[in-house]
Amino acid sequence: MGTRSGLALLGWAWVTFLTFGASGYCIVKTFLGDPQSIPGELVAAVLLASGGTLASGFVFLTVTEVCAAGTANAADSAMKRWAQGQRAAAVLNLRYARTFVRIARFSSGVAGFMAGLLGFLVIGKQAADRIHAARALAESEFAKTRALWAEIPDGK
Repeated sequence: MGTRSGLALLGWAWVTFLTFGASGYCIVKTFLGDPQSIPGELVAAVLLASGGTLASGFVFLTVTEVCAAGTANAADSAMKRWAQGQRAAAVLNLRYARTFVRIARFSSGVAGFMAGLLGFLVIGKQAADRIHAARALAESEFAKTRALWAEIPDGK
């Protein structure tokens, strides 16, 4: 996942920004432009908005993947710090892991909903598979470190 998911997140966020921006431009141009071009500009605005919705689904997908990788890193670091006797660092890393799992849960839910809207396309199935794999990774990595919470007095 690593750098590739981070770059994918930036790319999809940029595409989402551009498509929603272009849709907004078409809507504004509809009110300020020539009355004969209104139907074409409204159709363009609707198509661009639907493209922006598709791209935002992939933004949430890559957020899920990035958070899954962050959960794995934070959980691994927490286990290493606990073994080294660095309790404060372990608690901090476990809190990071818990935060990443929560973000991954939320973004996988939103991305799953958007993938469900695109379920009739091949890309919708591929997105759903990636969402489930990333969420499962985040959940399993956090579950591995969950046993440490019982041993840490102030861990919540």
